[in-house]
Amino acid sequence: MQRVSPSRSVVRILGTNISDNAAITIDRSVTIDATNLRLASFGNVPIFNVTSGYVTFEGIAIEGVVPTEVAIQGGTATTVRLVESSVQRMIINTNGGAIEARAVAVREGQITCTGGTVVIKDSSWSRSGVRGSNCNATILDSYFDDAGEFWVSGGVVRVLNNVFVVTSEYLDLLNVSTLGTGSTFAFNTVVNTATVTMSPVALYCDAPTLNVTSNIIAYNSRDPIRGCAVTNSLFDPPAGTDAVGNTTADVTTFFADLVGADYRLASGSPAIGIGEATIVAADIAGLTRPSPAGSQPDAGAHEAP
Repeated sequence: MQRVSPSRSVVRILGTNISDNAAITIDRSVTIDATNLRLASFGNVPIFNVTSGYVTFEGIAIEGVVPTEVAIQGGTATTVRLVESSVQRMIINTNGGAIEARAVAVREGQITCTGGTVVIKDSSWSRSGVRGSNCNATILDSYFDDAGEFWVSGGVVRVLNNVFVVTSEYLDLLNVSTLGTGSTFAFNTVVNTATVTMSPVALYCDAPTLNVTSNIIAYNSRDPIRGCAVTNSLFDPPAGTDAVGNTTADVTTFFADLVGADYRLASGSPAIGIGEATIVAADIAGLTRPSPAGSQPDAGAHEAP
């Protein structure tokens, strides 16, 4: 086991090979500049075990012929930040601590938060999900391709300005229960690209405190919403009665290029001008909401220019 206990604020791990099942314990606040860090994984998982302090991993770029997996574990007295990094497989677990992932690209991953907080912002995750128990979760301005399941029970959940793309006609995307006051699911674009119309659930609520507004739900499902009161949102026709009180239209009119996975709004999209005011000040790309000023914002992650 290698232990990082620095007396200075920045530790640079350059050109280092960390082999199978290596465990690095970090026991105080430190920034790890991981430029050129190499992880050699052939079945086991290199582990960073953060036991205390405020730890930042910067610039991790991990690739390999064998899909390389990294695990970061944090305890109750820790804040673990992953910034400006690219990882094939990432597992982050915290028990009472804090997790922040900003400007991170992950091809496959899982974040588990028991107590504490998790923040995902300005990131791109594929085949990834979040599981939280009594965890305050904030997911902002991020893109989830071939998304996995998001299950959160307890805490305050804020999910704003994200794109979730699901490829399975069976996947229930977001399941929330017993949430705290202030929980919001707003200005998200949720798309299921499966060609078979089934009844997967885009959003399941056992949480009357969740404010669900100003989303695009194009889930190709006969039952995309369960238990949630939805307002100011746009649905595709299979949603049926789940879309009552909202807008329903042909999904081919929603986006700039549905087939090409360009989920910016098409000219004349029915999402334009139906969003709720004052919730967010900008869209996923940083464009000011509403545009033009004085109008109503657009539903979904993207504001029409």
